[in-house]
Amino acid sequence: MLQRYFGSMAGRLFLLLLLGVMGSASIALGMADVRRQADLRRIRLERISDRVQDFISLVNSAPAPLRMELISRGITGLRPASGAEKIEKADTELTQRLNSRIGPGIRADHVIPWTCFPQGADRRIHPLQRRQRRHVSGGECGSSIGRGGQEGLRTGLGQRGLARQQACAALDRGALVAFPKSTRRRYVRHLMARLIADAALLLVTIEYDSLRRTGPPFPVFPQEVADLFPGAVERARHQLRRPRWDAVGGAEVVLWTARIVNASPTTT
Repeated sequence: MLQRYFGSMAGRLFLLLLLGVMGSASIALGMADVRRQADLRRIRLERISDRVQDFISLVNSAPAPLRMELISRGITGLRPASGAEKIEKADTELTQRLNSRIGPGIRADHVIPWTCFPQGADRRIHPLQRRQRRHVSGGECGSSIGRGGQEGLRTGLGQRGLARQQACAALDRGALVAFPKSTRRRYVRHLMARLIADAALLLVTIEYDSLRRTGPPFPVFPQEVADLFPGAVERARHQLRRPRWDAVGGAEVVLWTARIVNASPTTT
């Protein structure tokens, strides 16, 4: 019965249409996946470009002693190249993005991940990913976001794996502003519990019109910084000039220094 049906003109036409639908669906799915991969790559490149540009802005606006410390040690997620990294190939797309946004003289390369760590380092802290890592070099400053104090902290609510030993200093770039106002005091208590008395804190906040944009990053204004970290001193202020911030009336990055007293922040 089926043989007679598929041997007829109607059966052959049905098979032809079925194959056409299956082929067009496969092509559509393939094109959608290519587009998705391209969008993810574009987002990753934009994120890397933002972090490098933010770091250069932070270095340029910091006082001279702090500027040299940032250049030599970096900050979390970005660090100066040690020279031991093995370059696989040049990343031309990222190089073009960085040169167009920051200026000429910057080169980006793909490097072998395991060469990014010094010999004897505990690589469990930095699990190797299958994807390639990127190395960015430039004339004005290296790249790196390094660790503050003895252990270095990346603290958050309920985050595991923190060093049990108390640190003598901390760098907060992107932690405080990641929490809404209702949970910031809890985060600050969490941070203070892991610092010794009179520990040094370098804090980076952002200010913008909260009525025109929602975080993260959330805006943190001077009055709240003074409440959370009594005695904090504003060291530098830098205007962010990017389309996403221009659309909400502009934004400013503020650099603060503070000493952690041996007490929890004031409750209200």
